[in-house]
Amino acid sequence: DLVFMQNGAIEPWLAAQGLEATATRALLYLAAAEGGRGGLRDGGGLSIASGPWAVETRLALGAAGVAAREVPQEEFARLAFRKLLWSSIFWCLSAGRGGAPVGELVRDLDSREEVEALACELLAVGGPAYGLCGDDGEELVTDLVHYSLSIPHAVPSVPMALEELSWRNGFFLRRRRSPLHLAALRRALPAADLRTALARLGSPP
Repeated sequence: DLVFMQNGAIEPWLAAQGLEATATRALLYLAAAEGGRGGLRDGGGLSIASGPWAVETRLALGAAGVAAREVPQEEFARLAFRKLLWSSIFWCLSAGRGGAPVGELVRDLDSREEVEALACELLAVGGPAYGLCGDDGEELVTDLVHYSLSIPHAVPSVPMALEELSWRNGFFLRRRRSPLHLAALRRALPAADLRTALARLGSPP
């Protein structure tokens, strides 16, 4: 009867608890006003739920003003990985370019190419855990770009990304410290901060 509302990669934890096949899960898209004032609001109707209590979860979210839809487990996995990619890629690329908004990152040719290359690299690292392979790369990149253009002025929070690093970038880093990913993190963070973050994951820099 448990319902997990997630942002990053909680699949390894669910598997360790024996809950991956029985728990209900919701992937939340929420927006906050600049500065955190005004509370949270629906993030464009993109939230989804899957599992035994998906209907009830959708209704509960709707009562709170968050539109959601029910999806089968396979679709949930693909969409969860897409959001994991976005939340792992765009904060470090933004920070590495002095806090560039996400719309700028996908409009600028050089940064757009980096988004595509990093997405494909991380797909190879973590995609198989979600049932995805290299052939899914083009569709995933298109979705990442489309979502970024829907919130073009958003600047991802670096402090929040670091607080959630274990559930975001850490999912990939524990599997492989791939070169483009590490390069993006090095541009985003001072060397000492990166060493601290990797040490918390049990991964030396």
